[in-house]
Amino acid sequence: GAGFEATEGIDTTNTAFVLGAGLRSGFLGLAGEAHFNQNDGESELSAMAGQVRLYLPVGDCVDIYPLAGISQQNLGAASATSDDDVTNAFDLGVGIDLNLGGAIGLGVRYTRSFFNDNLSLVDIPETDVNGNNSRSRDTFIAQLAIYF
Repeated sequence: GAGFEATEGIDTTNTAFVLGAGLRSGFLGLAGEAHFNQNDGESELSAMAGQVRLYLPVGDCVDIYPLAGISQQNLGAASATSDDDVTNAFDLGVGIDLNLGGAIGLGVRYTRSFFNDNLSLVDIPETDVNGNNSRSRDTFIAQLAIYF
């Protein structure tokens, strides 16, 4: 998938690319993902996430799903600084999938990652003018799914 990530306290929004795999059985799904940010022409790993999803059918080919999970967030990838600013996070979100028939689907998803630690943004040039600590990251992704 592709979309964007915005980290609280950092004045930039980065393009995000997501590569993942999952398993779905009935209403329950499990997913694992790697998120990559685009910074100065280079891709950097910004997060690794695991999620549990509860699929709720809204018609013949549309599912809405709330999700909960855990992730490891790399704040350094969001700011083009060192990779020292890494924390675990609790993720909550919601998504919608459209099955295009058989093995292909399209979807969109919003996730908010709540950091376990308030990360200091003192060493990050893009820190907002108040010098706040970062507590969360918002991710919006449009995705193409291929089912096996």
